[in-house]
Amino acid sequence: MSSRLITHWTDYASALREILPSLSRNLRIFDEDLSHTDLESPAHSETLRRFLGANRNNVCEIILRNPSPFRNDSPRLMAILGLYSERLRVFECPAQILTLHDNILLVDEKCALIRIHKDHARSKVILDDAEECRPYAERFNEILAECSTRIYPTTLGL
Repeated sequence: MSSRLITHWTDYASALREILPSLSRNLRIFDEDLSHTDLESPAHSETLRRFLGANRNNVCEIILRNPSPFRNDSPRLMAILGLYSERLRVFECPAQILTLHDNILLVDEKCALIRIHKDHARSKVILDDAEECRPYAERFNEILAECSTRIYPTTLGL
């Protein structure tokens, strides 16, 4: 059980690489546009695909303030969304909470990567400490309760 502060983007990316492999039940992300998570990379997207394919109970929930980059520049993630749309749920952040500037990434609600402000690398990484992650999981649940617009891999129409 440990936590540490990080202040550089390289440390942020390193922390993400450190906690993603421990993914076993759920991944929950509240982020601006996923650009700093590098989930679109071959390695991270493959980790996510394997995770979702490993067990029917595995779930990934993502809430985006700006979903345009996800829709337009994330072919790997969109393909995974097409395969596992019942377990990979992506939401567009509603207007009333667009002013929130922090970012939350929770792995099994025992590891977390919390960015203080969407534009800065200053973050806190929490390793194997469910108690320390609890307030962030509760915050994520509160944000998720406000979301109703879901993003799908295809455009729905008549």
